[in-house]
Amino acid sequence: MNITNAEWKIMELLWEREPRTITELTKELKESTNWAKQVIITMLQRMIEKGTVRCVEGGKAKQFFPAVTRAEAEEAEARLVMEKAFSGSPSLLISAMVRQQKISEKELNEICDLLGLEKKRDK
Repeated sequence: MNITNAEWKIMELLWEREPRTITELTKELKESTNWAKQVIITMLQRMIEKGTVRCVEGGKAKQFFPAVTRAEAEEAEARLVMEKAFSGSPSLLISAMVRQQKISEKELNEICDLLGLEKKRDK
């Protein structure tokens, strides 16, 4: 899937509310990115080619929808990071986050719950 940081900005808006037109996206992104309408059009075309966005013609303007769910995109991104930086190992990823204290106690408990484990309490 490989959604770029810039494309994530568009996806966030589409996941928030769909469909959106180019005019709506341009207006929403203007303040935070200062992207021109043509930049957004080009990005949407690339995203359609990638299969992350779909477009429906009709009415006065083209309507754009996310073609993937947020969960699908997040899972794909997690796999990419894991493959790229951690040799595909989830345990190496989690270990690095724990060592850097990037995982809170609550999040660690959630991970244990997902794995069906009872977290060992520090003594």
